[in-house]
Amino acid sequence: MLKIKNICVYCGTCTGNGPVYAKTAIALGELLAARKIGLIYGGSYAGTMRILADTVLSAGGQVCGIIPKSFGAEAVHPKLTELVETNSIHERKRLMIERSDAIIAMPGGFGTLDEIMEALAWRQLNIHQSPCGFLNPNGFYDGLINFLEHTVTAGFLRTQHYRIIQTAANSEELLIKLENYEHIDDNRWRQDG
Repeated sequence: MLKIKNICVYCGTCTGNGPVYAKTAIALGELLAARKIGLIYGGSYAGTMRILADTVLSAGGQVCGIIPKSFGAEAVHPKLTELVETNSIHERKRLMIERSDAIIAMPGGFGTLDEIMEALAWRQLNIHQSPCGFLNPNGFYDGLINFLEHTVTAGFLRTQHYRIIQTAANSEELLIKLENYEHIDDNRWRQDG
């Protein structure tokens, strides 16, 4: 069983339509603080990113924000436990993964998708060993999961690599899946068949 000390969470600078996304951020934040799991996130003071960080902080948890300097001081959450400023978005993504034991994508847009897809690709290539999961309230990621299943059927993604992906509708179930994830050491990613 994986001991998660710090978890990377990708989420949005928007709050989305309807209360479910804010409620999801609050539930995850409360769980992380209760379990004494540090939050590693993008450092923003907007959207579900702010809600998640505020929840963890108000419950006495630790929050590390990692943000490019180019985003400007006005974008940064003012009450972080730790702030790390980077010279590029690529450095930000690398540090977020390196400092985490597991990775979660909450509902979000292009940035969230970019981050989780890169984390999954790096996991497939054994660049890191952290399990990756989609927090999927109201089936937010169902279309993406169906597409990724299609990539397996179409022969572009191996079944064992598809199994890297963990999904759950609520944060507690997803955290359990990430803790119980069994690493697959498969270096055949470059081979056909």
